[in-house]
Amino acid sequence: MDIRAYHLPGDVPAAEPVLEQDGVRALAPVLAPAHARAICTDLIQAGATLRGMTDARLSGAIAEAARRLLAPTQAGPLVEAIAAFTGYSPAMSRRVLDRMAGDWTVSATTRLMEAEFGAADALLHFSPRPGAGRSRPMPHRLAFHVFAGNVPGVSVTSLIRSLMVRTPVLGKSAAGEPVLAAAFARALGEVDPEVGTGVAVTWWPGGDTDIEAAVLDSCDLVVHYGGAEAIRSLRRRATPGMPFLDHGPRLSFAVAGPDLEAADLPRLAADVAAAVAVFDQQGCVSPQMLYVIGSPEHARRVAGAIATELEKLADSLPRGRLDVGEVAAIRELRNTAEFRAIAGEDVELWVSQGMAWTVIYDGDPAFSGSCLNRTLFVKCLASLDLLGPITRPFRHLLQTVGIAGFSDADHTALRLAGMGATRVTPIATMPWPPASWHHDGRGPLVELVRWLDVEI
Repeated sequence: MDIRAYHLPGDVPAAEPVLEQDGVRALAPVLAPAHARAICTDLIQAGATLRGMTDARLSGAIAEAARRLLAPTQAGPLVEAIAAFTGYSPAMSRRVLDRMAGDWTVSATTRLMEAEFGAADALLHFSPRPGAGRSRPMPHRLAFHVFAGNVPGVSVTSLIRSLMVRTPVLGKSAAGEPVLAAAFARALGEVDPEVGTGVAVTWWPGGDTDIEAAVLDSCDLVVHYGGAEAIRSLRRRATPGMPFLDHGPRLSFAVAGPDLEAADLPRLAADVAAAVAVFDQQGCVSPQMLYVIGSPEHARRVAGAIATELEKLADSLPRGRLDVGEVAAIRELRNTAEFRAIAGEDVELWVSQGMAWTVIYDGDPAFSGSCLNRTLFVKCLASLDLLGPITRPFRHLLQTVGIAGFSDADHTALRLAGMGATRVTPIATMPWPPASWHHDGRGPLVELVRWLDVEI
């Protein structure tokens, strides 16, 4: 199956296969720096039209484009392509697409604008500024967004946020997921051609410094999702002083508190298992560890119950493709745990047939990330107070903490924030942050604008 992995304005070379995985070929033009400069010029010109658009028009076009992606004729091939490139199962690919599209509705984007700026039309007028004068959020001339391939849908949300603040955007897709953002951009152009001229998406080999130099010379803002080294490389080449917003690797975990009753165990286990299974634990919001406040015996019971739930999900929501390195990492982790248990250490292991999932109870409370792909550590602590020193070396990497069994949620959240967490949520909602989520503790729209203050 061939699928278009681009949406570009103007004259570009004919598309050709640039990526292939499991019988799906992604088609895109092979660009030269001159093409990149021309694309950026077209996008900048489209910015004038975007700046005059009402929120209702933008939100309506975005919602209709998303609706078209979910239509059976579109969603079937799209899910197949997402599954092929990401390695997620078709069931997982479809679930992610359906859930994330909920953030692309008119009501969701309108609420986001109101939450960030106080009004949906805030970018169209000045507002009184406390103290003196007036202020207005201003769009950038052009934004360059670099996407990661681990969580399908984040790329579309990133494009939508740029459009909502009236900034035209060029998105560079990841080799690990090159199709969804391009499909959305094409659908947007079909729904409203003028809105569609404000967004371009394509793929080119990462680290192509000539193309990226042409883009960096044209844009005023960079938003980068990806690995630490890729972020560092592009940041070094960006214009000094240019706003550069990165969303790099993060760690998330869950905590089961002291107020859980025995009757709560099935719900807790199901919620943890689902949070581990979604995205096959590849998302920054995916828990890699569960800390249980209580006795080792209680923590073991929790671990066993989670293993039972992960086995159920192995049938209804199968784990995706593993490469050789991932298989080796899981085997090494399992072998290490088995030998520690044989040596008399406080370790217990639950594993699936094959590599579908792994749960390890470890009496050592040290904070340690898993090798992902549905691999969970369960550890116990006598008190939440003990967690702070354990997590201190990782405080700048911490992000989401899912909690259950705490009677005072606000107090618990403040304590976790002191450890570095930027989001505290029920375990069940860990994989699905709301559209208004302050990603990595920053405003999702506010960080995309510059402010104009008028004191006349």
